[in-house]
Amino acid sequence: MTEESRFLIACADQMPEIIAIVGWIDLRSDQIDLLLDQAADPRLVGYRHVVEGEAGDFLTETAFRRGIRTLMARDLSYDILINRHQLPSLPDFLDAVGPGRLVLDHGAKPDIRGGGWEPWAADLLAAARFPYLHCKLSGLVTEADAYVWQAAQIEPYLAHLLTAFGPERLMWGSDWPVCLRAASYEAVFRLVSDFVDRHCPQARTAIFGANAMRFYRKAP
Repeated sequence: MTEESRFLIACADQMPEIIAIVGWIDLRSDQIDLLLDQAADPRLVGYRHVVEGEAGDFLTETAFRRGIRTLMARDLSYDILINRHQLPSLPDFLDAVGPGRLVLDHGAKPDIRGGGWEPWAADLLAAARFPYLHCKLSGLVTEADAYVWQAAQIEPYLAHLLTAFGPERLMWGSDWPVCLRAASYEAVFRLVSDFVDRHCPQARTAIFGANAMRFYRKAP
């Protein structure tokens, strides 16, 4: 088990309100099955790799895709952390590794600060056509101007995510503590809460908990 996953499990041991953990593992390892066996814990529901920090077209790597398929075969989830420049490669990746429980973190980080829209918007729609891809309403404030952003700047991106995925495939995420670089936890929550109340109030319970509980296999 990796140091990160051990740390997260130790946190869960001390805080019973932590019911699910997304850890890290070397998904390119040719010993991936052994590593997963060694890391097995009912609270460890899936994994994430920081693909946005990798050089080249990482999503096309054979060993990486093999690792993701191994997760899918074990009914584990995978959080996709990419940026908008890597988004065009996502449909081919999804086709190669799915179906399974896959969720896009931070909406692939659109250029909110610069007011960028295309090709992010079209690339997102192409990825959202895969019905097994979900998306987190998270990490958007850090793509805007820290602490001076306005909700009106971010809401068009929230609206596009809602159009692309529908409320049934969206889940709120705080991105805490990273969000603190651009906003308080309360401001991050209020941003999405106010948006949901105005645009899809009937989905509030789903977006703020039920969808994530179902996705991570923690629903009662």
